[in-house]
Amino acid sequence: MRELTAIITSYRSPRPLRLCLLAFAAEIERMGARGERPQVDLIVADDGDPEHQSRGPAQEAAQWRAFRSIRRLWQVHDGYGKCRLANKSALAARTDLLLYLDGDSLLAPGALETHFRLAGPMRYVAGNQLRLGAQASEAVDDSLAKSGRCASPSFILPWALKKDGLETKPHYAFLRALGLGPLLRRTGRGGFNGGCSSLHKSLLEKVNGWDEALAGYGFDDTDLGHRLQNAGAVPVEARLEAMVVHLFHGRPYRGTEAAYEEKRKKVAATLHGTQTQAAQGLAQQGALDASTWEDVA
Repeated sequence: MRELTAIITSYRSPRPLRLCLLAFAAEIERMGARGERPQVDLIVADDGDPEHQSRGPAQEAAQWRAFRSIRRLWQVHDGYGKCRLANKSALAARTDLLLYLDGDSLLAPGALETHFRLAGPMRYVAGNQLRLGAQASEAVDDSLAKSGRCASPSFILPWALKKDGLETKPHYAFLRALGLGPLLRRTGRGGFNGGCSSLHKSLLEKVNGWDEALAGYGFDDTDLGHRLQNAGAVPVEARLEAMVVHLFHGRPYRGTEAAYEEKRKKVAATLHGTQTQAAQGLAQQGALDASTWEDVA
C-alpha cells in the first residue's frame, strides 16, 4: 500500500492554502483513477495565526474525502517557526514516508506519484518551484488548481510574456510538457527543498530532524540537505517531475541582506563535512501538547 504523511505549512494565507489542498486532493484522485490511489494523512501545520485561518481550508478538505485523515497543528507564533512545525509534525506522523509542502505551492500533475516512485529509505526526493507573479497568482482559480492547468504551457506562456508575470523558471512548464523530466533528473546531487521534498521519517530521525537553532528565515532546508548527505543519504533532484506552482507573496520576514548572506555562508560550509545532527531537533522536542492539535477528519 502506498501511504505518506503530507505536512503542509501555512501562516495567515487561507486562499493559497485552500488552492494547495485542492491541487493535492486532485492528485490523489488522478492516481486513484489509474488504480494507484494512495493513502495520505494530512497535517496542516499553522505557525501561530491568531485568527486560525488555516482551520477553514482544512475543514473543507475533509469534505472532499480525498485524505485518509486530517489533523491541524497550531503553535504559538515566535518568529519564523517552520523548523518547529516540521519537527512537531514529523514526530506525530503515522507513516514512514513524509512529504513537506508549503501551503502556497500547488502540486503539478504527476508530482505526487513521483515522490512515491522515487522514494527510498536512504534518499530524499526534491522538487522545485515555478514561481508565479502577483497577477498570475490571483488568476489561479479552483478549476486551474484541480485540473493542474496552472502548471501547463497554455497558462504559463501568456504570463511569461508579461513584465513581472512570473518570478522564476517559466521554462519548467515547457520542459515538462516535452516529457524531459526523467532526462533532466539528477541523482546524487541537489539540495533539500523545504517547499516540495519527501523523505522517510527514519532518515529524518537519523539526522535529528530540522535544526531549530538556525534562527530566522532561510537555508534551514539547505542545512537539512547537507546533513542528510553527510549521513549517507542520496539526493534525487526531480525538479520537473515533482514540480510545484508557487503562488506569489511578500517576504517581510526575510530580514536584512547582510544577515541573510551570513546565514547562507554558514550553512554552505556544512556540505561534504561531518556534521549530521541538528543542534536542536527531534530529540529536543518535549511531549506533544495535545491542546495544539485538532483532529479534523
